Amino acid sequence: MDDLEHYFEELKLKHIPEIYKEEAKIAAEKKLDYTEYLSNLIEKEYQGMIERSVNQRIRRAGFPCIKTIDGYDFTCQPELNEKLIRNLNTLEYLDNAINIIFVGPPGIGKSHLSIGLAIKACEKRKRVMFYTAQELVDDLAKAKLMGYLGRELSKLGRIDLLVLDELG
Repeated sequence: MDDLEHYFEELKLKHIPEIYKEEAKIAAEKKLDYTEYLSNLIEKEYQGMIERSVNQRIRRAGFPCIKTIDGYDFTCQPELNEKLIRNLNTLEYLDNAINIIFVGPPGIGKSHLSIGLAIKACEKRKRVMFYTAQELVDDLAKAKLMGYLGRELSKLGRIDLLVLDELG
């Protein structure tokens, strides 16, 4: 089996090495043919790859915390249109290049909602960055001072969703 594990490593398969023996036992018990066994392994490897990709996107985005739209308590803000927010969670606004702005006094959940939408974008494998307005200004000012503003602006241009918090 050393050769097999070597191939897993060379192919950069992360999940299959952990599960292939157990999956082989299950396949034998269920009398699955080789194609079904292989299909199960590949499907689980793919699911693991997607999960790792999403987790990496969430880490790279720089969220101060993890929030979801489902975790938002709409009963605390009855004037907020829950149907509209849930519709935004489909991310159609990204496909149509529509900007979203949450406005209101402190403590009503603007950051929660923006992070929730951004997490959903990460789950759909979009490139996302989260900044406070001050952080972005500071980063760009530093980049200009250090001579790499163009590179930073180019990086921002490749992002699918930019979340700016604490604008006012």
